[in-house]
Amino acid sequence: MNRRSFILASMAASPLGSLALASPDQKSRAWFELRFYHLRNDLERARLDAFLKQAYLSMSQRIGSGPLGFFDLSVGPEQPLLIVLTSYPSLAAMESALDKMGKDDSWNKALDEFDRGKGMSYVRIESRLLRAFASLPALEIPALEPARPSHVFELRIYESRNMRASETKIKMFDDDEVTIFRRCGLLPVFFGQTVIGPGMPSLTYMLAYESIEAREEAWRKFSSDPDWIKLRAKPELADREIVSNIHSYLLRPTNYSPIR
Repeated sequence: MNRRSFILASMAASPLGSLALASPDQKSRAWFELRFYHLRNDLERARLDAFLKQAYLSMSQRIGSGPLGFFDLSVGPEQPLLIVLTSYPSLAAMESALDKMGKDDSWNKALDEFDRGKGMSYVRIESRLLRAFASLPALEIPALEPARPSHVFELRIYESRNMRASETKIKMFDDDEVTIFRRCGLLPVFFGQTVIGPGMPSLTYMLAYESIEAREEAWRKFSSDPDWIKLRAKPELADREIVSNIHSYLLRPTNYSPIR
């Protein structure tokens, strides 16, 4: 069984089940892998950064994966934490990229050298596979003017008590909430439904801001937006009905992150 068949079989066997596989929107949507590198302050972080920059980023760009982003956690649980975002235009493209990496001599050499290192560079890796929402089918890179500081990024994970509740929240974003976000200055990078990973059923999205102050202003506008107030007043769309837990991470891009 190849990787794509395994992933689709895993989807069918998971709580996602037929809801994801029978999606009425058949337009091509991107797939995202989020890797959470759980770190410790006494580990060899510099060696991990060198490997990601010189081997993983270089290899991914060579085979056409991406866009990619590398982010350090500024505020959130489990510090220190490094989050790596890799996007693919399709599941087939992801499978092709992984096959190319597995056959590439320079990649395998770099991976062997990294793994043979005596000191630990991370404690563990947690990986999530996401499928882009219909309303945001591809990753959007925030524009960065020359000489301007990097954006501030926010990653938010919404867990739900069951698949129907999660699907309702996704539809809420697709139909109305993403549009309100944009109007209020909450700039989407991606929105994705978790296909494989912890905490399912869940969705994950990333936003970009010019600064912390811009983030505070954007959320202030959002909370008082008339369309949002009307939307959240619907009993079936109240958070208590469709969202059971929210995890929020404020991130800053590393100095080698293409997404800045």
